[in-house]
Amino acid sequence: MDMLEAYTTTQVNMEVMRPLANFPPSIWGDRFLSFCLDYSILETHAKAMVKPKEELKRMIVDPNLESNEKLKLINCVYRLGLKYMFNEEIDNQLDKLYKELKIEDYDEADLCTVSLYFQVFRQHGYRLSCGLEFGKFNFYVFNKFKDFSSGKFKEYITRDVKGLLSFYESTQLRIQGETILDEAFAFTEAQLKDAVDTTLEGNLAQQVKQALNIPFHRGMPNAEARLYFSNYEEECLKYDPIPKLANAHFNYCQLRLKEELQILTKWYKDMEFQKISPYARDKLPEMYLVILAVYVEPHYSEARIITTKILQLVLVLDDTFDAYGTIEELRLLTEMPMQKVREPKEDNVTLGPAPVKESLYLVLLTSFLPSMILSFT
Repeated sequence: MDMLEAYTTTQVNMEVMRPLANFPPSIWGDRFLSFCLDYSILETHAKAMVKPKEELKRMIVDPNLESNEKLKLINCVYRLGLKYMFNEEIDNQLDKLYKELKIEDYDEADLCTVSLYFQVFRQHGYRLSCGLEFGKFNFYVFNKFKDFSSGKFKEYITRDVKGLLSFYESTQLRIQGETILDEAFAFTEAQLKDAVDTTLEGNLAQQVKQALNIPFHRGMPNAEARLYFSNYEEECLKYDPIPKLANAHFNYCQLRLKEELQILTKWYKDMEFQKISPYARDKLPEMYLVILAVYVEPHYSEARIITTKILQLVLVLDDTFDAYGTIEELRLLTEMPMQKVREPKEDNVTLGPAPVKESLYLVLLTSFLPSMILSFT
């Protein structure tokens, strides 16, 4: 029996009732298949990153740059998705700043500055809680903004919208047991929503709306970087190398990601998934987007491609179990890895318009075995 011949459920001529879901076709079609990467343009963007990258590196390690400004710079680099270019430099600078941190630094600091310190150190893995411990002292950095007589946050901070926004973003990084941040989350959210509805406009309004819509660390990193550059353009322009590097980096990554989608779409067509499993969902670009949230940096190209292929196989198996196979067919499919693979003609039951179980293992071997061999050579 040919692998792509018409499906026969049993040797008895009878129709099988299947739990077909009738999934809609992909909205993307073959639009990614026609993309052809111009490597000269890619090289142009890569070269455009070299000079601003070196300039920005010098700014990060500059010993004369004031600590607050350095933290703002590091936060800007982090939010733009550029930190991987300066991992060693940023880690060294944060380690130094953390060791030099003093309680006195918070005495006169405003809400925006305190929140910035908290955000930057915590999101880079430092053990910085809303209660800072320095020797025998235990100083709650956000308590200075509360009225101890009433237990509520002080009235004057409601007029500092930028400070409230930074404080709100800090509360998104809270952990269990940090009561003051739980209270601050409810307080800042209510204040920001009220401000958006009444007085805010321009870039600040966009910043607040975006933060209320989805916290940046929960969003898609590439999309969040682009939104940050648009909404915080004024802050980015303070550092001359950042706009140049961010633009070149965005254009470079965009071309690389398009190329990866073209490679994956071609693989999908070559493996004939529509013939092997026409009942399954066609969601390859969506699955690639999920993986892109895990492997963000450009040098993880191969990891994104391989993991997306694995997800595609898992999706076919999932839809085979949920939206096609009968109990007997699924039992055989489940037991197959534990048994010697028999010829399809020896099976009383085969899966789908082709023997799906053999087809999936064929796809698995065809897709990944050559890569595995090459990785060991």
